[in-house]
Amino acid sequence: SLGNSGGVERLDSPPTPLQFLRDFVSPNKPCVISNATLHWTALSSWSDDAYLTRTLSSAHVSVHLTPNGRADALVPLNSDDLASSSSSLCFASAHVMRMPFPEALNLIVNPNSTKYVAYAQQQDDCFRSEYSALAPDCEAHIPWATEALGCLPEAVNLWIGNHLSETS
Repeated sequence: SLGNSGGVERLDSPPTPLQFLRDFVSPNKPCVISNATLHWTALSSWSDDAYLTRTLSSAHVSVHLTPNGRADALVPLNSDDLASSSSSLCFASAHVMRMPFPEALNLIVNPNSTKYVAYAQQQDDCFRSEYSALAPDCEAHIPWATEALGCLPEAVNLWIGNHLSETS
């Protein structure tokens, strides 16, 4: 439940483990927490494309390509392609390609270089596999969340996109 506001609560700093568990985890209520990772070097180093390219120069990553930046979403069927009504919807996934990170980043930061919208992401713990070279820039877990949940994260994922790509 989003509560009475219909919106997502925003916190300016990390909650205590008890507050996080009581106010958000237990009632299954989403929130946005700001200023929780200000001490991570990722905040300054990841805004530098040269740093990312250098650090991930030998990494192969999963790149998702869509015609309009939306994947894993309901999209209208093109009635020219199928014998269906124009109001039909289908669930569409992106086309996924593996490529060297520098090539992937180029597709993302130069969206006019292709007719597709590219973004880099993959479920199933991609940060600790495809992007493991960036791990020293972050903590391995969020201590207050780990305490609240009683376990380390099962998976850590990373999403890299541009103004044309959307996540659902």
